[in-house]
Amino acid sequence: EAGRISVVSENSAALFAGVAGGDRILAVNGAELTDPALTAISICEPVLLRLLGENGMTRHVVIDPWATGARPRPVGGANVLDPAVLVF
Repeated sequence: EAGRISVVSENSAALFAGVAGGDRILAVNGAELTDPALTAISICEPVLLRLLGENGMTRHVVIDPWATGARPRPVGGANVLDPAVLVF
């Protein structure tokens, strides 16, 4: 299916933004995924994605590969604020 995310790399900007495998990209920076301009997209600045989750809900996420500083790591669908905390 077009726009379906199969895998999100560990410790990637997408993972920290909350993108998950199985999500489907509907739009990039407001342009629908069917837009021909998106066939060869190159990320050279932060991007805004509109995603459709496996639960049927849509959401917006910003992916900024150049962000610095500590970021929360999503675990089990939640953001863990303290990386020393183990979630079971």
